[in-house]
Order: sequence, then C-alpha cells, then structure tokens
Amino acid sequence: MPASIFDYTSRLNPKHLAERMHRQQWRQNKFGQWVAPEFIKKGGKGEEVGTLGMDMPSFSGAPIEVFERFVAEGRTDMDIPVRNRLVGDAIYGDMPLKGTAEAAVIAFRQVLINQTRKAYSPPTGMSEQITRKYAENLITKADAYLRQWWNDFHPGNFLLSILAGGDLSLVGPQLLGGRALAYVSHPNFVVAGSGLVQYGGNLPGTSGYEAAVESALQGLADDAKSAMSVGLIRNVVVEAARLRIPRVVLQNGFEFYPMFISDAQWVQLMLDPEFKDFYKRLPEGLKGHPLATGAESYIAGAALYPDLSLWGARINATDASVTAGTVEYGPAPTAAQRGRGRVIGSWQDKQLDASDLKCGILLGQTAMSVGVGKKMNYTDQIDDHGAVKEIGVNTIQSVVRSDVYDRDGKVPGLSAGDFYENTSSLVIATFSKHVLKYS
Repeated sequence: MPASIFDYTSRLNPKHLAERMHRQQWRQNKFGQWVAPEFIKKGGKGEEVGTLGMDMPSFSGAPIEVFERFVAEGRTDMDIPVRNRLVGDAIYGDMPLKGTAEAAVIAFRQVLINQTRKAYSPPTGMSEQITRKYAENLITKADAYLRQWWNDFHPGNFLLSILAGGDLSLVGPQLLGGRALAYVSHPNFVVAGSGLVQYGGNLPGTSGYEAAVESALQGLADDAKSAMSVGLIRNVVVEAARLRIPRVVLQNGFEFYPMFISDAQWVQLMLDPEFKDFYKRLPEGLKGHPLATGAESYIAGAALYPDLSLWGARINATDASVTAGTVEYGPAPTAAQRGRGRVIGSWQDKQLDASDLKCGILLGQTAMSVGVGKKMNYTDQIDDHGAVKEIGVNTIQSVVRSDVYDRDGKVPGLSAGDFYENTSSLVIATFSKHVLKYS
C-alpha cells in the first residue's frame, strides 16, 4: 500500500503544487503587488538597505518585506537592529571635540512567525480500490479548493497586522494555536475631526494607549467633520511626511503613498464637492503603471485604492461585547468564537465588516514584514485501511507591522521593551456608514 495519496500519481508532484501555491499567494492577493518580490517585478524601485549585525536581512524599499532567513536558522522570532540617526549639534571652531561623541542608539524591528494549516476532504469517502484517475482527481480538486481558501484568507492577515500589530497566527488565542500577542493599535492613528492620537504617557503597547484610541474613536459622529474628504486626505499626507514615512518609489522615479480606503469611505469622498477635480485623474508618473491598477484617484501625493473588504474598528460604545478600554478590528466574532478567545470573526467567507468606524490605510516603505519559516507544504492523511480522508497544506509564515522597539533600554527616556517609533504606515479612521442611503 502506498504511504501517500501522491504515490498513486506521477503527474501531480506535491512539491510543484506547494511551490505554485507559495508563489500565487502574492499574485492573487490585493496586497500582493506591494510585496517585495512582486513589487519589483511590477516596476517598483527596489533599493536594498542593509541593517546592522552579522547575517541580518536587508530592506528592499517595498511596502511589504519578506524575510526567509527563518528557514535556515530555525527561529520563531527575529530582532532586526535599526540604526537611529545622530541628532546632536556639531562642534565649531577650535572648541575641543574630545568627550563630545554622540552615543549610537540601536532600536529593533521584530518579526515573529507561527504555523498555519488547512485541510480539504472530499465530499464522499473513497472506495477501497483507489484508482490512479481518482487519485489525480482528488489532488487536483484539493489543490483548487486550498488555493482558493488561501486567496480568501491571506489578505485578512495583512489587514489584521496593520491594525492590530500581527496576523491571526500571532494575536490569536493560545487555545486555538495562536501566540496570544496583545493587540497593539497602530501607533500612527489619525481620527477624522481630532487628528493624530497622542501618546502622552501611554506608549503603543500599553492599555493606556488602547484607551486613548478608543476615546478618539468615540468622538466620531455622523457629521461632516468625521467623514472622509479631500481635506482629510491632504492632512494625512502631510502628517505621514512629518512622521518620516518614506514614500513608495517607482523605477521611473515617481514617489507616492498608496492609500487603501473602504467602499463606505469612497462613497463619502465622492460626495465631497472638491473631489470632482480629482476623480479618475492620475499623474503622468503613475498613469498606466502596473502598480496603478485599482487606483481610482490621486490626491496630494496619495493614490487611492477603494476596497469593499477593508475593515473598521469596534469599541464598547458600538458593540457591548467589546471590553471597555480596548479596540477590536474586523468582522465581529460569533459567540462561539469569542468563547474560545477570538476577538475577530472569520473573513475568508467574504463576510464584510459592518462597523461604521471605517479604517483606511496609508502605506510607506517597509510597512509590514512577512516572516517565512517553512514554505507551503502539501500533506495527506490516510486512514481506515487506505481510505484517503484529507489532503492539507501547511506553512510557517506570519505577517507583522513594522514597529520599532527599544529592546535594551538605550533610547533616552525609554525602558527596555518600550515602543520607539513607526515610520512606515498610518491608519485613518472616519465615521462612514456601512449601510448605503437610497433616499
């Protein structure tokens, strides 16, 4: 008896299927064209920026970086050192230079990984005499089902990462195999009508900061100042520049910010009288470029990509099941899911987030990082005297937001483990009704 269903056929090699699935995750994904390998192919300018330390990975300049060093080194986390600028004053004239050296300060960008698995089973059991034809048919169907599932599931990991700090394999509960990392709302969180959420004494990663984001979201109301508008986008672009978020650069030298907004935010924007001057107008450096696919407008340095599957925020004032002082993102979990520790529902069934507190996303260079510990791998489960029950795929791969932390307490005013900065992306929250108006 063969040890694997794949032994029944020579035409469908599981390694080839797995490699196809690994590659297509960047091509059949709304964020795929912004991931390092595809970004360069589609005309994005890749400019490798080295990091400190022996054998450390480099940043390419793409909005989403991919690090595969986990594969070789067998790690589950990686602290990538980031050099901070020297900011002290110069010494002039004959004044002594000795004793005035400015100490180097190194912060760290952390990338984490966890395993993700999914299995497919045929709708009916297999006969005891498995024929070669049936085996090939089963594998082909499994491959199609699993690739489609991954295409539906994977984009949500990027959304959760940018909004909460990490994908579901990292922030999900330990009861379900996750690493149970705490939600960390985006450090650069702009709320319409009130502006950038200030840290005060509450750095991102603390309960105080989550409460501050919740409080700012409570201020959103069904009025003009809380809506998506041309003026808000202008301010957000300026805010991004002040936060030192580097623009994405194309090979032709054109620089811009990709900005993803929800369909509800897009509807509001189209109602802005000023917007008629920007609709369907892209600058020459972007028009016709592969990375302009999906862009519906260009305002003040940001190319807008409307997307109906973007998520919103949920707080206790809008959803009583959310703990006061915290913020949740994405489709609301069912009672059963919440009972098992999840604070986000399923999205791979194309369930839309009905929250009116919509979140748009501005990306700069290296906004997110994908850590790969093991590429896609097909497996099968044979039981019941050779009846094939399931064919699955598994990978060790996770997505994190590119926050920078002071790991060793060397940054003045910070303690070891404190958040230091995020200079790669930004979130824009508006009150944008999910339910459309027809009157």
